[in-house]
Amino acid sequence: MKAIGTQTLITEDLILRRFELSDAPAMFSNWAGRPDNVTYLIWPAHADLDVTQTILERWVAAYQDGGTFIWAITLKSQPDQVIGDISALDYVPATNSMTIGYVLGRDYWGKGYMTQALIAVSRFLLQEADLNRLIATHDTANPGSGRVMQKAGFHFEGILRQAMHNNQGIVDSAHYSLLKSDLRSEERRVGK
Repeated sequence: MKAIGTQTLITEDLILRRFELSDAPAMFSNWAGRPDNVTYLIWPAHADLDVTQTILERWVAAYQDGGTFIWAITLKSQPDQVIGDISALDYVPATNSMTIGYVLGRDYWGKGYMTQALIAVSRFLLQEADLNRLIATHDTANPGSGRVMQKAGFHFEGILRQAMHNNQGIVDSAHYSLLKSDLRSEERRVGK
């Protein structure tokens, strides 16, 4: 992995950028403080804005290491209003891999934004940060997340029974991956 850290990425509708401390109120109100938005996540809704501010302080400080990949998702039309986040965590040197996780404010679901974000981030991580493998998982009771992974080119690898604990308890986990070689195969298919 190249330690190039979180870089600004632009898609058709989005700007993916580093978080700023001033993003805390929007993060809290759009997703982090909403129990209905974190149903299938492994962390509970933030009890108050102080929790969100503390987390953002940690994330902003971590950007200095070059190995931190955490993006704020914003609309091009409102670049100062965060609507979600997407990150890559848990670097495994032996396989040159990381796990991608994401969350989008419920008010922005069903518009294709998360697919755009996942495509941009996964391509950046495999091509620019030189990772070999990306992993993404979701609770099987949340098939919408799996559709995002599929639309972004991830390959379904299987279901691990009762392998995840989230806000629903112990759940089955669907596993997907995307390899650097998958992108090369895709490029050959479309003639790039």
